[in-house]
Amino acid sequence: MLSAIRVTGALFFVVAAIALAQSESSPARPKARLNHVIERLEQGQVVMGTFPGTGGSLSTARALATSANDFVMFDLQYGLFDVRQVQLMLFGMIDKSDILKRGALQPRVTPLARIPESTHDSPEFAVKQLLDAGVFGIMFPHIESKKQAEAAVRSMRYPQRNGVSFDEADSRRGAPKDASWYWGLSDAEYMQRADVWPINPQGELLAIAQIESSAGVAHLDEILRTPGIGAILIGPYHLSESLGEKSYNSPKTEATVQIILKKCLENRIPCAYPVVGATPEESQREITRRREEGFKIITVNTTGR
Repeated sequence: MLSAIRVTGALFFVVAAIALAQSESSPARPKARLNHVIERLEQGQVVMGTFPGTGGSLSTARALATSANDFVMFDLQYGLFDVRQVQLMLFGMIDKSDILKRGALQPRVTPLARIPESTHDSPEFAVKQLLDAGVFGIMFPHIESKKQAEAAVRSMRYPQRNGVSFDEADSRRGAPKDASWYWGLSDAEYMQRADVWPINPQGELLAIAQIESSAGVAHLDEILRTPGIGAILIGPYHLSESLGEKSYNSPKTEATVQIILKKCLENRIPCAYPVVGATPEESQREITRRREEGFKIITVNTTGR
């Protein structure tokens, strides 16, 4: 009996040692995505969302969290730059029942934010506050040069040692505040995962450059080649004004939209388009058209331009 117990005990330790050795030698399992938008873009899927503004209530936040959107873009380009209101909306969007049901920390509707246009040359102040609140990506309006695109990416990054082109001195973010708690991670885990995709393939932050001027179109090639720019959104209203057109759907504006889309497709950068229809049927026709053309991100009922 005693010898049997000894054999059993020895066998247990052998099995345990083998399991430990296998776990140490086998590659680490990939971490589940926290950013639903990046996950779908990596799969080649189309993502859809809306610009709800930032003046909503907890009831509005709850409705957004349970909507069919893939993302919401809190728009701080127009009106007050109110980070506290963004925080209210973010925490109102926490759906505990969905987390329990799916067993995942990934929000089903990803919160993003667009910063004020006046900050695009030096976006660090606005970007830091919004990322520290917990958003998963930033849209930068009126990007017109490589310099502005690089400033956008730098403003979102912690110092990283992953072989990318921006070194530690160029990174702008400081220690996380509420963001790590909102994401459900420790501070160390958050700082590791809160990096810009696709410059860091494991990054969970999305940098979106908005092209809405003739200058932006002229410098589009160098903007697209900027490491860390994860998507381009076309602003057809301001673009038409910059082109001297009176309508966002004029032939000249549409031709320029197609030029931007073509270059995004060539560079494998997801391209976004804001759909605004007079009726649900008109919006659906436009959505279908833009999807077929190759747009990977579509916003509906946008309040911005």
